[in-house]
Amino acid sequence: MLAEYHLIDVDTWDVPVPDGRRFEYVHRLGGGLLHCIQYSTVINGLAAHLTLTSTEAQLAGLDAAFLDCNDTVKVAA
Repeated sequence: MLAEYHLIDVDTWDVPVPDGRRFEYVHRLGGGLLHCIQYSTVINGLAAHLTLTSTEAQLAGLDAAFLDCNDTVKVAA
């Protein structure tokens, strides 16, 4: 159960396959607000899931690193 969960966006995840999904949301944990981006897909019956999390205050400084991380993911099944 996530406290004060707020879904920001759901989109496709084109890396590593065209029909993956990207979920972006915030929730409260331990008095702080966490910003989460999750990527999920299934390739040949195997699930791949990537989660990137920061505090809301750190997001501006980590946003470019999150995008770089996402762009380097390769899933081999």
